[in-house]
Amino acid sequence: MPLRYPASAADSMKPKRFVFSVIILFSQFFFLPVNASALDDITQELFSELQEAQSKLDLIYTEILQDYAEDRIFIAALEKSQSAWLLYRDSVLEARFPKDDKLIEYGWAYSACSYSILLDLTNQRIRELMVWIDGVPEKDLCRGSAKRAGNETGQ
Repeated sequence: MPLRYPASAADSMKPKRFVFSVIILFSQFFFLPVNASALDDITQELFSELQEAQSKLDLIYTEILQDYAEDRIFIAALEKSQSAWLLYRDSVLEARFPKDDKLIEYGWAYSACSYSILLDLTNQRIRELMVWIDGVPEKDLCRGSAKRAGNETGQ
């Protein structure tokens, strides 16, 4: 049975991102001016959400390093995985917006769009790492290096 995680901050942002997408869609197809203040508010809110998610990711990563400190092979694999994820995250954003001068090429919405993409990727990584915090059910044959659910001492 798969683990279920509580609704994340990203879930609460989905309606706002939808409204943001609709604003951009209509403004681009109908050349309507977008209220700069509204876009600034959305951008700032996405930036704040991204900062919170990055802080949460850092805390989770640090907790895993502490909880599994005695398993040097796992720690090395986790560090390698985190480095690869950071490259992946940055590459996804670069592939989405490959031009050198982002603001000129992609316009006023670039910041909000990039924050939104980074927020989604960061929340996805948080869910991935939570396996080592929450553990997996005892009968799960695919537990690997994750502790058993409810086992505070690790494996």
